[in-house]
Order: sequence, then structure tokens, then C-alpha cells
Amino acid sequence: MALSGWHLLVILAVLLVMAAGAVGIIFLGVYLARRAAPASPAFTAEPGHAPAAQPEPAELRAARLAELEDLSARRLLSVAEYEAKRAEILDEI
Repeated sequence: MALSGWHLLVILAVLLVMAAGAVGIIFLGVYLARRAAPASPAFTAEPGHAPAAQPEPAELRAARLAELEDLSARRLLSVAEYEAKRAEILDEI
């Protein structure tokens, strides 16, 4: 017995509905697992106590210093502002 075109479409539709249901169940499981997981320490810190800052990658520090140089070259920062901000960035190392 050969399957006609509409039989194949019905089979395909059933398979798609089953696949969508499986994906939905997986997403629901992930959502519930994340919801039940304990909050990270950054969100459980006491009010007024900020969590320790993570060190900034060298590339970001270099980009911040380059931007600072550009602002200084365009005379958008005073010498004192430039030196203070540069020292602040370098102190993070």
C-alpha cells in the first residue's frame, strides 16, 4: 500500500507537533531548574555592601585608556581630569 501526499503531510504534521512538545518540555525543565537554583552571591549581598568587583580584562583597560587619550587630545578633558582618570584605570591592574 503506497502512501499518498496527504498521508505524508499528516504524518509530518504529527511529527512536528511531537517535536514542538519535546522542545517545550525541555525549555520548561531548564526554566524550572534555573528558577529553583539558589541566587548568586551578587544578588544576595546585604544592602549597602557591594560585591567585590571582578578585575577588568586587559583589552578593556587598554580601550578605556585609548578613549581617555582621545578625549584628552581633543581637549575635552582637563589635564587634572585626564591624570586622575588614568591613575584610576591603572590602579585597577
